[in-house]
Amino acid sequence: MILKYFFAWFGLMILAIVNGGFRDSVYKNQVGELAAHQVSTILLLILITVYLWFLTRKWPLKSSKQACFIGGMWFIMTEVFEFGLGRLILNES
Repeated sequence: MILKYFFAWFGLMILAIVNGGFRDSVYKNQVGELAAHQVSTILLLILITVYLWFLTRKWPLKSSKQACFIGGMWFIMTEVFEFGLGRLILNES
């Protein structure tokens, strides 16, 4: 189960990237930077909610301990991605 949720994290990354691309290419120029960011945040929250609803229906969690472990794993994966990407961008500058 943990391995399934490990790979499911990549789906969250894909949703975030597609959401950002959609924002920049479709409505950012019409509504401005701030409003586009706000709309994009709400849209991403909805997408993540639907995605997590789907995941927990397909692979139900057995305990709150398992849920906390998966949440911690996703937190660490996100931080590694964010800091790793930040270092990559800074090193290329």
